[in-house]
Amino acid sequence: MLRSSFTRLLLLGSTLALGACCANKSCFCQDAYDNVVFFRFNVKPGTPGAFTAAELATIIITRTPVSPRSTFKPDTVRLTRTLAQVDDSIALGTSLTFPSAGLRFTQYQYKIWPASLPKQTFVIDSLRVQSRPDAVDGCCTCYQVTRKDLRLDKDSINVMDPTGQDKPVYVLLNKKP
Repeated sequence: MLRSSFTRLLLLGSTLALGACCANKSCFCQDAYDNVVFFRFNVKPGTPGAFTAAELATIIITRTPVSPRSTFKPDTVRLTRTLAQVDDSIALGTSLTFPSAGLRFTQYQYKIWPASLPKQTFVIDSLRVQSRPDAVDGCCTCYQVTRKDLRLDKDSINVMDPTGQDKPVYVLLNKKP
């Protein structure tokens, strides 16, 4: 009985010591954009496929679960932009743009379009983000993205930072003919 109590006390003490060690340690993983994909409308005047600021005053984004058996309902977000915000990017990721739900952000199909131009709808599907543990110690696990791509209107696009520095890669949305 005494031996069992001593073992439990020793186990509890070592668990608390390890927990206290990890509580005081900051994890500096370079993975802030691992689970985010960025889009930007072409607003550069004079370039082919450019939108005007007025056309981008309001943006509609919908997300629909890819699985037909999903119990989650489609969501819609309306982004109202000022003239200064017209060139801002749109970030799709966990808890970005949409409230978090029980599905990973890659398990949705997204549609983005200017409210004034419903025929200019961009369909984003087949989102894939794969990563592997990169830096692991007793308290922190950091990940390295090994693949990050999507399909935009049936065209496959690699959205991984080619430099490997976890910087955002923006998918440019050009006006369709």
